[in-house]
Amino acid sequence: MARFIFQCLKSDEAVLNIHRPNWQSQLPFLLLGVATINYGVGAILLFVGLANYGFIEIAFTDRRILATKASPFSKVVDIPIEDVVYLSFKQSYLGRKFNYGTIIITRMNGSK
Repeated sequence: MARFIFQCLKSDEAVLNIHRPNWQSQLPFLLLGVATINYGVGAILLFVGLANYGFIEIAFTDRRILATKASPFSKVVDIPIEDVVYLSFKQSYLGRKFNYGTIIITRMNGSK
């Protein structure tokens, strides 16, 4: 999937880091999916957990932040570094134990 991010890059742009969702962050979907597999809901929850893990990537380049979601309908969010006002990282107790959290990016226009 990283190939999709590299297709979105400009010719003189360098990737600093690429992140994907941690599989532990999808653990509630996967556990509930296995527990309710006999009721039909489990398959949907398993699909959501696996799709979130496999199809989302965030790339930090020297010029911008790219977030891609390559599900049946691909979506790319492009945030120039100049538009980033505030960058924070939230982590719960379980997030600290299993090494996952939420990145919050605030832009100049106030959107997150």
